[in-house]
Amino acid sequence: MVRLVSDAVHFSARLCSGLELEEDMMHLTLRLEGIQDCVLMVGDLSGTPFREPELTIDLSRSAADLISGSTSHAGQLARRLGEAFGLPDRVLRTIPGLLRKDAVRK
Repeated sequence: MVRLVSDAVHFSARLCSGLELEEDMMHLTLRLEGIQDCVLMVGDLSGTPFREPELTIDLSRSAADLISGSTSHAGQLARRLGEAFGLPDRVLRTIPGLLRKDAVRK
């Protein structure tokens, strides 16, 4: 989950940069539908079943901010997703470390 969110945010940042949109506001929306009773798993740990039929998480940043802090913003988005699915705090606290490891591999 963390890697997928990270890839999406990094792609958005690269796209903004490639289109020279550094001065514009960017709005990223993660929308999941048909997820009632779904459980988010991280390794062998899981959250609680999601009770709503859909989830929307919005992130609005300037393109320049998104580009310069894409790893941090990916962490915010991944954390909000994990919180929505009731992942334990001990799992949520590992997200920044997972993102740093992933950034080093790229």
